[in-house]
Amino acid sequence: MSYCYINFSRVIYLVVFLLMGVCACETQTPVPPAAVKGVLDLTQWEFERDGPVKLTGEFEFYWSQLLNPQDFIENESSLKADFIVVPRTWNGFEYQGKAISGDGYATYHLSVLINGGDADLGLKLLEMSTSFKLIVNGQKLCSAGLVGQTAESAKPGYHPEIVKFQANKNVLDIIVQVSNFSHRLGGAWETITLGAPDQLHKRNELKIAIDLFLFGSIFIIGLYHLGIYSLRRNERSALFFGLFCLIIAVRILTTGERFILMFFPEIDYEIMIKLEYLTFYLAVPVFLQYFYSLFSDLFSKKICKLATGIGLIFCAVVLLFPVKIFSHTLTVYQLFTISMFIYATVILVKASLTKEIKAIIFLAGFSILFILAVNDMLYAHNIIQAG
Repeated sequence: MSYCYINFSRVIYLVVFLLMGVCACETQTPVPPAAVKGVLDLTQWEFERDGPVKLTGEFEFYWSQLLNPQDFIENESSLKADFIVVPRTWNGFEYQGKAISGDGYATYHLSVLINGGDADLGLKLLEMSTSFKLIVNGQKLCSAGLVGQTAESAKPGYHPEIVKFQANKNVLDIIVQVSNFSHRLGGAWETITLGAPDQLHKRNELKIAIDLFLFGSIFIIGLYHLGIYSLRRNERSALFFGLFCLIIAVRILTTGERFILMFFPEIDYEIMIKLEYLTFYLAVPVFLQYFYSLFSDLFSKKICKLATGIGLIFCAVVLLFPVKIFSHTLTVYQLFTISMFIYATVILVKASLTKEIKAIIFLAGFSILFILAVNDMLYAHNIIQAG
């Protein structure tokens, strides 16, 4: 069996692992209702029976205001709410006739109607862009970074957490203060999940186990292929596949739940976001180099060099500039990535038509990888809610 064939098998295994990570965390549950005009009716929802629910829909939105529970009690008649869909960034939201930018601060407010009080409930939060404070029924439950009204007083932070509280009434009054002066996008771009604490913890533990398994597996595969390259320097495909696996392994730690915080809890926000972007910007040219090493007779060397140069330029921008600046490059690079994927797909289809077995196998795995990549891009832009 040729070495290339072994490589393609590992690509397919990698894609299967990725699919496991997506599918294992999804369970068949009833479709939950969405909030309407700041009210989410869950009176027909039984958490023990139906499972956790994502708080989505129309939240009350108070731009350039950081409101506390007392403000809603004392100034209820004078407060004028707008309504914004969550999860979604506030960029482009029209306030007083003008589209707002990513910079600023606001308060999100949601009333959740539940069936019966005196129950233990939990909320899971991943992140808001880029700092937040969560208050439920007048009690502060958690926060990340420092919420502020200026760039000097605000501090970005990331702290995924599951918080437990006592639902002592039939209405949950949820207030989320959010501020952003560090990223091009601001607002509640991730969902808040409400459910029984044990369910939330079990799902979280399962996701951690799967993601850490993926990290370890892909990391070991990467080291294995680098070891092969150290013994057989003519196997350039082993070098680039090994590097690609190591990059993806690091990316698993810096995206989603950001498990890098388990190992480096005090990591700087700026460094963490730089790692997230660098792993994406490096993965594309490294993968194309791997692709070229296998199909050099079909893949244009000029395009490969051009893609590598573009990737390195984008990496330099990430290293030299702050998040607020280099985050503007993401959409452009995503379009570049899609164009390269389309080009690679055309090459693979042509090779498959010649009945070249390695191209057929590679095309099967690559097609799934392409779909997953596009899915993640659409999720990042809040076009779909299944990342």
